[in-house]
Amino acid sequence: EIIDRLRRKPLDDPRVRKALFLGVDREAIAEKVLRSGTRPAWSYLGAGFEDYPGNTLAEQSMPFPERQRIARALLAEAGFGPESPLTLPYTFDAQEENRRVFVAIASNWQAIGVTAEANALDTGRYFQKMRSGDFVVARFAQFAAYGDPYGLLQPLQSQSPANWAGYSNPVFDDLLRQSNFAPDAAERGRLMARAEQVLMADYPMVTVYHQVTRRLISPRVKGWVDTPRGTT
Repeated sequence: EIIDRLRRKPLDDPRVRKALFLGVDREAIAEKVLRSGTRPAWSYLGAGFEDYPGNTLAEQSMPFPERQRIARALLAEAGFGPESPLTLPYTFDAQEENRRVFVAIASNWQAIGVTAEANALDTGRYFQKMRSGDFVVARFAQFAAYGDPYGLLQPLQSQSPANWAGYSNPVFDDLLRQSNFAPDAAERGRLMARAEQVLMADYPMVTVYHQVTRRLISPRVKGWVDTPRGTT
């Protein structure tokens, strides 16, 4: 996932954030660049959580050229174009997979008029930059500490020390708070799904792909149960 610092120009403009989101061909990245079973990510949370209805964005059904057209129009509305191009430093951990994803995203963004400048760092320096907020756009992967949607949503609450993106929306915060007092699992799931809808409507990140775990399990093994976290 690409996470931006929402309080700094030009990413304080939601039109720019939405353009960056629409301008990424996540299907091609998952299916042609990575080719490891990863799934294109049109939402922050992946599938498979119990009692969680999930979300689908309208843009998911659009052909990629149409998404690119809308992205260029949004950037033009925000004041960016051939005469005033948008350049964004892109920070990532200098592993080969991350480099390949950067090349793909940089190419996608170039097609809508955005230049991504590579800032590849070793792991230690990368996390130092992330924790201190010393980045504009950065590649980041989020994993839940436990098999529940709350484990992924909670780090994006306004006061969370793990909220490196600087995301803040009181409606999102309140929906998560309400989910803690829901009378049953289904209502709790609906409240968290609404919180995710609010999050995605703000475009604080460009979701790219959901990782998967691949296992070869013998039919002789009994009682095997998979979970969204990939552990039994």
